[in-house]
This record gives sequence, C-alpha cells and structure tokens, in this order.
Amino acid sequence: MTADQTPMEDPHGMPGELPKGDDRGQQQASHDDLSLQELSDVYAELINDEPPAARPPAAPAAGPSVVEEQAAIDRQEITPSSILEAILFVGHPENKPLMPRDVTRVIRGVTVEEVEQLVEGLNESYQRDSTPYEITCIEGGYVMQLREEALQLRENFYNKIKQKRLSQAAIDVLAIVAYNQGIMQEDVNRLRDRSSGAILSQLVRRKILRVQQADEKPRKPQYFTGDRFLDLFGLESIDDLPQTHDLEKSA
Repeated sequence: MTADQTPMEDPHGMPGELPKGDDRGQQQASHDDLSLQELSDVYAELINDEPPAARPPAAPAAGPSVVEEQAAIDRQEITPSSILEAILFVGHPENKPLMPRDVTRVIRGVTVEEVEQLVEGLNESYQRDSTPYEITCIEGGYVMQLREEALQLRENFYNKIKQKRLSQAAIDVLAIVAYNQGIMQEDVNRLRDRSSGAILSQLVRRKILRVQQADEKPRKPQYFTGDRFLDLFGLESIDDLPQTHDLEKSA
C-alpha cells in the first residue's frame, strides 16, 4: 500500500512521519475515504513481506458530450417553480430562511399565497422522486435541506473533510495494533523493523489508540484500538475488521 492511499484524520493534525517524495499532485489525489480493505492490505503486507494483489483500474464512465449537456440546459423550461427551486438551492447569503415576500420581489406576478403552493408542489415532486432533500418552513421562511434520514450522510462527509491524512508510518502502526489487540511496543517495533514509540504516543493522544498496563509483571503498556478508530472506519466493533487468508499465513 502506498502513501497516496492513506486515510485521513482530524483537523488538529498529527505531525508523525511524512510521506516520501514531493509529488504534491499525487498527495492531493490521496484524499479518499477510509478503506478497511486498505487497512487489512497494509497489515498483510507487513507480516508477509509481500504486496497485496493490485486491483485493476476502473473503466471510465461514458457520459454526454459538452454539446449535449448544453442542449439539455437550453431545453429546460423556466417557470416560477424552477426559479423558486433555484433560489432555495443557492440559499440566503446569511444562511437565513427565505421569506415569501422576498420571493415575490424576484418572481413577478406571484403572490405570497402562491409561494406556499409552489413549495408544496416542489415537495410533492421530491417525495415522488425519493430525493434526499426537501423544503422546510422555519420561522415563516423556507430552507432547502436534507431529509432527516439523510443527515448521517452529511455528517460522514464533513467528518472526512475535516480529517487530516495520516502518514504511511501511522497507518502501518494502526494496522498492526488493529489486528493484534493488546500488543506491546517491542512487538510493533519487530513487525515494522523500526522504532514506533513516537507514532504510538501520537495515536494515543488522538484517541485512535488507547493504552493500558499489562496485568502480569513486568507491567508493560499494551496498545488497543480506541472508540475513535471505530468511528474513522465506520465499524460497530473491532470484530468487523476484514479477515483475509494473508492473515492466516502468520498464525
């Protein structure tokens, strides 16, 4: 697994080890969502000293040409309903509800009562089309927003936007601990063939990992994944981690 496939962590950042090279274009392209398969691939590569099988690149999707798209736009009918929808989509510059009287200033010949009818018609069409958004009345004005059942999607999206990419070294350590709950630092060092103390401390500070003392002497620190690890990867429990035949080779 390469550094340009690393997941991202929160905005407070983590200094850690930086990816090699200064190909910033590739680094920018690495801001993908967190992948459990990538995590298991990293661990499999670390314990077996062989890279995971490469995945074939996805074929580009065919789409309409620029001319076809422009023709479709030109064919769209401009109606009071479509104008209102566009206004609500853009929203108030101060993120306030759009008042009906403001709509009547933009759409000539439409009364305040008719604005309410237009909103009802739009919501009916949204309901028929099963769109994730709707128009809601707030303090006498209107706002276009996500339906309640789609709010979690927004939270997941913004959480990933706020995250900061983890270094490749941090991902290596995270994968080892995830598949070896209660592992000690010297064992992490052995699997990575290098010192890992600083990275373990950083991950603990970010609450992605947690540490506790062993019950038996010598009471050395043991490392486990924390609740934040589950949130980052969208897991209900650590048992949901993908299991592969590569992991069984090390048994």
